Amino acid sequence: MLDLRMGMKEKAKIAVLIAIGVYFVAFLGFNMETAAIDFLFFEIKMPLVFLILFSALVGAAFVLGFSTLHTYRRRREEAKGVDVKADGAKP
Repeated sequence: MLDLRMGMKEKAKIAVLIAIGVYFVAFLGFNMETAAIDFLFFEIKMPLVFLILFSALVGAAFVLGFSTLHTYRRRREEAKGVDVKADGAKP
């Protein structure tokens, strides 16, 4: 329940969350048609919304994995005493 004593920041956060929720529901509603995915030896049919969400999750996993790998390598080089610039290039 909205408290009348809430500040503008709290009200803005609630408004943004409501807008994101409405957008997500509309996204689900407009992407329910079935899409076929052809692999080499088989085919999968699933709602388009699941395909989009699955692709986004796979992409996020790749980004997280490469970011973690980069951070690990950089820390390992810093521990060895190698001077590493911000972009990862060695001087």
